[in-house]
Parts: sequence; C-alpha cells; structure tokens
Amino acid sequence: NINSYQALCNEHGKENWPMIKTHKSSAVAKMQMDAGATGFLCGTIDECEMVYNLGAKHIMYAYPVANPVNIQRILKMAKDADVIIRLDTVAAAEMLNAAAEEAGILVSYTIIVDMNFHRFGMPVEDVVPFAKALAPMKNLKFRGISTHPGQVYGCTDYEGVVEVAKLEIETEQPGEDRESILFGAWEGNSPNYQIKLNLGNYTLTILEEGKSAKLTTPDNRAVTLRYESF
Repeated sequence: NINSYQALCNEHGKENWPMIKTHKSSAVAKMQMDAGATGFLCGTIDECEMVYNLGAKHIMYAYPVANPVNIQRILKMAKDADVIIRLDTVAAAEMLNAAAEEAGILVSYTIIVDMNFHRFGMPVEDVVPFAKALAPMKNLKFRGISTHPGQVYGCTDYEGVVEVAKLEIETEQPGEDRESILFGAWEGNSPNYQIKLNLGNYTLTILEEGKSAKLTTPDNRAVTLRYESF
C-alpha cells in the first residue's frame, strides 16, 4: 500500500506527506520515508519528535504553539529540519518569533483559517490584516494558508463529502488580497529559475528573479506583479 500510494504521487508530480496519527508507528513512518515520502503531517509534538528522530527533514505540525516549553521543542527540531507550524493569533506569533530570534532560527508557518468548523483558526476576512501584522517578524517565514475541513468526519454519504470539499476550496480560493499574500511569500526567497505556481484557477509565473512575476486570472487576463514587502 505504501509503495502504491507513493507511486501515484510520483506519477502525478505530487509530494506525499503522510499523516502520522493514522498509524502512530515509527516503523511504518520509516517505511514511508524509504518509499519516498517528502515529509510528515503531525498532530502532536511527540509525533513531530518521533519522525525527526527518524531523520525526517520536512515536518508539519497541525496546530499553533503557544507556551515556552513547546516552543523550545519546536525550535530544537527547526535547527536542522524544515518545521512548519500553524498560527492564528498575534500573541502566539510574538512568543515564537522572540524565542526564534534568541535562538537564531527561522521558523516556517501557515495561517490557519476557520472554514466554519470553529475548532481553531481565523475568519477568512482576517487573514490579510493578520499576515501584515506578522510580516515584520523576521524569524517567522510565511509558507501559505491552510484550513481544517473537520466537518467531513460527520459525513455519511458521498454528497456530504463533496460539499465539504467545495467549502474547503472556497475558503482557500485566492481573492484579490490573498493573491498578494501568496505572492508575498516569495519576497526575499525567490527561485532562481522560471516557475509556474497554480493558485486555484490562477497561475503565477516568476518572470525575473527578485523583480517581477505575471499572474494569469481565470478570464485569462495577465497582470504583472512586482516584488515588495508588506
């Protein structure tokens, strides 16, 4: 099963980030790594540390970190691994940024958006102001927007799953402001080759390193964007 799933990812040019809580096994995680998994999604810091100790270099933690003990656990791994966490409050971001600055470490994060599940995350209309508030925090690196479609656990038929999937797409669909946030993620870390990045129905093409990019909209309009910080 592990090899078959990895083969499908390879065939279609997708990265495979298995969710550790589905098995919570270091032996299975090692098999997934050996098969070619890019990274792991973890639901606890214990799980993060488990795959880190296996040698995983790409680890995504599904929740915010908001106390000094857990922040230090994250920073210990982030010294030599790409650790991505979630953030949804300025207070938690300030705590993490201060600790990361003291340790001389850059920590990646995604902004977690609430898609009407009300477990955690922020309303979609708050994403832009939140991203701008975090932009000056030099030891935090914005990696994108994420959400948690927890409603799917209560679905009892295919149609219900489809409705949750549609809501997730609508929540993360780039709008005028969210386009600029996603583009801003390249600022200071632009690729050194031309690349196309699909953002829903939008396509972003880097034209010249560190200078400009072209955004193609659903109606095929092309808009040239310039690199600038918030």
